[in-house]
Formats: sequence, structure tokens, C-alpha cells
Amino acid sequence: MMSSKWSLNGIVGVRMSWNISGFYTAKTQRRQIENAMGNIALKRDIFLFNNQLQAEQENAEITRIRTALKDDDRIVELRGNVRAAAEARLEEGVIDMNDLLGKISDESAAKIARSTHEIELIKAIYDLKHTLNR
Repeated sequence: MMSSKWSLNGIVGVRMSWNISGFYTAKTQRRQIENAMGNIALKRDIFLFNNQLQAEQENAEITRIRTALKDDDRIVELRGNVRAAAEARLEEGVIDMNDLLGKISDESAAKIARSTHEIELIKAIYDLKHTLNR
């Protein structure tokens, strides 16, 4: 150091660090991962249960609408018979045109109600398909 000659001087060092905190937190992290996986499994089970419950409700709705359609078919048939009878009475002069128009309106209303139930049935079927992802 005291010499006047030029020389290469330097200090070389190696530093090594080792984080040992992983030894203390590995068990906690593993437990957290297991809890998260349990949460995911629980949420999946809840989703499947709710999905199945909704599908059963939609099946019940479809059954109800199909029953209503059968009733509507019978109502339309009976309203048609009443209208035909009213037309026959009109030809005989027993009733007037206003009564016949009322019977025709009742038959049309029954047909409209049946058409509405058909649309509701189609919507319920598509809702069930959406719920079941089919």
C-alpha cells in the first residue's frame, strides 16, 4: 500500500443469503391452499345444488303449462261448439248478432290464451335448456 508502484488492489467478496422464513411459513401456506381448495369445492357443490333446484322448478313450470294447454284445447273446442250453436240460433232468429259476436269474441279470447300458453311453454323449455347448458 505504501509503495509508489502501480499495482492492482481490490477486495473480492462473496455474499450468500438464505431465507429461512420459508421453513416457518410453508405449513401455513399449505393450510391456506387446502382451505382455498375446500372453499372452491364447497362453492361448486352449492352451485350444482342450486342449478339442480332451478331445473326442478323449471320442469314443474313446464308440467304446469302443459296441463294448462290441455285445458285450453278443451276450452277452445267448447267455445267453438258454443259459437257454432249460436250461429245456428242466429239463422233461426232466436238470438241477435250482438250475442253471436260475444260468442265469437269468447272463442277468440280462448285461442289467444292458448297461444299465450304455447309461447310460455317454449320460453320455459328454453329456460330449462339454458339452465342445463344444453
